[in-house]
Amino acid sequence: MPLSPKAASCRMRFFRTIHGNEHRNEEWKMRIRLSVLCVMISATGWLSAAGAQDDLAYWQELAKRKLAGFEVTAVAPSPIEGLVELRGTSPRGPQVLYATGDGRYVLAGLLWDVERSVNLTAGVLQAMRRQALERVDLGSAVIHYPASSEGTSRGTLLYFLDPDCPYCRKFHAELPKLTASGIPVSIVLYPNRRLHPQAVATSHAIWCSEDRRAALDRWMSEQSMPVPASDGCRAPLETARLMAETAGVQGTPFFVFPDGRRLQGYRSAEELIAMWRAQKP
Repeated sequence: MPLSPKAASCRMRFFRTIHGNEHRNEEWKMRIRLSVLCVMISATGWLSAAGAQDDLAYWQELAKRKLAGFEVTAVAPSPIEGLVELRGTSPRGPQVLYATGDGRYVLAGLLWDVERSVNLTAGVLQAMRRQALERVDLGSAVIHYPASSEGTSRGTLLYFLDPDCPYCRKFHAELPKLTASGIPVSIVLYPNRRLHPQAVATSHAIWCSEDRRAALDRWMSEQSMPVPASDGCRAPLETARLMAETAGVQGTPFFVFPDGRRLQGYRSAEELIAMWRAQKP
């Protein structure tokens, strides 16, 4: 029996409604499936990043691919939630970077605790330099000036010196005040080839003298070139360069305290003595 136009129209609206609801239901089902999938992917990525935060091999490989010149040697938690602290070495010496857990974003700079007025990054670098220099055989690369009076046993003040540096010559007159105050000083001959090309030959001559301390003293005070004891002798300038990289030396005079603190440029003996005594045991 044929339907009336009104009944036919009603039936059409009914089927459209059912079809539309089915379509919307399928659409919502699809949306739910996609949402669940996205959550699963995000959770997997988050767990992978979280698991990688303390994975040294993961960060070493990432640095090799993305951070040219930076070699990760240790990974530590960062004071900032969501960031990991990367400790390592670069051509400029020890370096600290901060990275997001997935390694996409990396920060280079100083991290301060403003409530305590503490430079957290500097503290980490200080400890890294101290540990690195403790592994160096200083006896094979320094001219040692022992303390002439008894002082606290805190190691030695490491002093990078360019024999042609005018401020190094000025400081050399202050050296006896340090040793008299109980501070031993270990001098590393570190000539600046670019500024003082002749300083390399002078360094070899000083190092290869029978009495290195006396030869250095004469050169710094009188500019009297020492006579090497052996023609084939050479100063350990490559070792000095590696030590300078470890300490982050940028110029001379340059001082490194046993606790890892550093000073660049001319300083009076009184200033260095005060800093020495301020070191924590």
